[in-house]
Amino acid sequence: MTETDQQVLQALQNTRFTTYWLDSLDAVGDEAALERDIDCDLLVVGGGFCGLWAALQAKQQRALPTAPAGGRPQSCRPR
Repeated sequence: MTETDQQVLQALQNTRFTTYWLDSLDAVGDEAALERDIDCDLLVVGGGFCGLWAALQAKQQRALPTAPAGGRPQSCRPR
C-alpha cells in the first residue's frame, strides 16, 4: 500500500457511508393505506430522483394540473 493510499484511508477512517438527505431530515411516518379505489391521470410513485424527474417532466408537458377552477392542486394521496 502506498503512502497516499494510507493517507486516504486515514482521512476516511471516521466517515459514515450514508446519504446527506437521510441524515439531515427528520423521520417521516408512513402514509395511510388507501381505503378505496381512486382515479388519477398520472401516478408518480416515489419521491426519489426518478419520481421527481417524472413529475417535473409531466408538469413541463402540462400533464399535471396546477389547480382546478376555484380549488387547490389535486393529489392522489389520501386525505
